[in-house]
Amino acid sequence: MSGSSDVVLGFIRTDLEAIGFDVEKSKKSSDKIFRPVTFGINGNPQLKYEIDAYNSKTRVGLEIEAGRGVMGNAIYRDLILGMVMTNVDHLVIAVANEYRYKSKSKQIISKDFEKCVDICNALSGNTRVKLPYTITIIGY
Repeated sequence: MSGSSDVVLGFIRTDLEAIGFDVEKSKKSSDKIFRPVTFGINGNPQLKYEIDAYNSKTRVGLEIEAGRGVMGNAIYRDLILGMVMTNVDHLVIAVANEYRYKSKSKQIISKDFEKCVDICNALSGNTRVKLPYTITIIGY
């Protein structure tokens, strides 16, 4: 499957909702899913980050990246944001198996899924870093 992350999310939205996920419906603020990060006066969320889908019962967050998983450093952003969002015990990041783009006159293929798995393995297998959640990388 190719296309934007919105296209991918639209393809799996019904199935995610059927298993209890709240899913971003559009790019309008009222249709987005936010997870609180910090709290202010009276416990009101002071800082919130956006996530593509979230299941409050299982505390699973889902991010879908299309085309910029590695090159746009989205994998790193997702890993960091997952660390600070409240009640995210498991993070799922879906990335394209391969991302094809043109550089000057030649076609380049980036193995995004493999690169993202390598990044996550390096973090989860490192004794200097302790992720506050478990992680699954899905290639599509």
